[in-house]
Amino acid sequence: MSNPHRINGDYLVACPAEEYEKQFLEKQQRLRELLQWNGDIEAFDSPRDHFRFRSNFQMWHDDPKNRTPEGFYYTMYDEKDKNKPREITSFPPGTERINELMQQLKEHFQNPIIFRTLFEVRFVTTKNSPLQSIIVLCYKKPLHPDWKTNAAKVAEALGTKIIGRARKEMQFAGGSFDDEFIQEVLTFEGRNYTYFQTEGAFSQPNAYVCEKMVTWALKAARPATPEQAASEDLLELYCGGGTFTAPFSTIFRKVLATEISKASVTLAERCFAANNIENIHVLRLSSEEFTSWYEGTAQFERVRQAGVKLSDFNLTTVFVDPPRAGLDAGTCALLKKMNKIVYVSCNPVTLARDVEVLKETHDVVSVAAFDQFPYTHHLESGVLMIKRPSATEEEAVGSKRAAEEAVDSDESATKRVKTDDDA
Repeated sequence: MSNPHRINGDYLVACPAEEYEKQFLEKQQRLRELLQWNGDIEAFDSPRDHFRFRSNFQMWHDDPKNRTPEGFYYTMYDEKDKNKPREITSFPPGTERINELMQQLKEHFQNPIIFRTLFEVRFVTTKNSPLQSIIVLCYKKPLHPDWKTNAAKVAEALGTKIIGRARKEMQFAGGSFDDEFIQEVLTFEGRNYTYFQTEGAFSQPNAYVCEKMVTWALKAARPATPEQAASEDLLELYCGGGTFTAPFSTIFRKVLATEISKASVTLAERCFAANNIENIHVLRLSSEEFTSWYEGTAQFERVRQAGVKLSDFNLTTVFVDPPRAGLDAGTCALLKKMNKIVYVSCNPVTLARDVEVLKETHDVVSVAAFDQFPYTHHLESGVLMIKRPSATEEEAVGSKRAAEEAVDSDESATKRVKTDDDA
């Protein structure tokens, strides 16, 4: 029997479908106001429930001094009262597989090796297959010597992969070490692409909307003619695990992509190999580092080892999907050099800020709203910008100076080249 002192938190994860349309329209209106956009907004909605493919839960006990399986439950916190955990008995936003695993895992809390000192549980699922899922169990104390043996039995019973985490410790159950990866299959323009995910690297949380978002980006970035497609290359900053990069490779001669996370670069390279893609080159650089390399003010050993030369590319289009903080001044200056900018953002505020800067040389021609996060204020947005023929030489010079100023504050630059301004 549940402890009467538990606070029910199901209201935190409710999916009131009757309110969905109104909430999504309100998000679109806010985006319109931020961008000062009077044209149409292409709106891409989400399923009303079971749309979230990954989620984390804190674990709580009725009596911390007397931990029993019966007193163990999933919790989340209300932002208005973060001192008291709320019990989550079901998770309507989560995929059906997440909800299934949540209940099945509870049956194994009878095993003290599994539930003792457990404080967090994470679930990662896919559209591809129920078997392509991960449960991550996080512990306050070192893993029990018999943890892997016991966890393997749970993994087999649940048909999933399990990762155990403690401080400076990680073990895998339900397969070999390589089984920390699971496969996802997404479809864009009638073609299936295989992707790889882990619990420790970023992946799109709403696969249904992700498919719509990538399809829109392909349409926005596509060269106007077959001749252009055969001669033009795309630059992608913040490529992550290659979600956009892989399909972009089909509409450009070559793709030059950057990503700073080692884990994400590993996922991207596995993705490209699985899809037999050979015209993508990934550099493990931040956007700031890439800008300084592009401008010729810094050189990096990672680039030299990759055998990449800027002269081998005809970069005409750039795609960016940055973190919530948006773009720095130097990266904005770099984007101004491209004929076409496709900008996807998880933060409409920083998107609007950056678009205002980019308007100095480019016009907004298309805006899109992707409801990755239903029933929240969060919105994924997309903007297509085309460079004006009238962009002046003075603007180009200003862009270069902005990029050089950004390099001045880049502590990771390994080489500076003297410019006229330095003389």
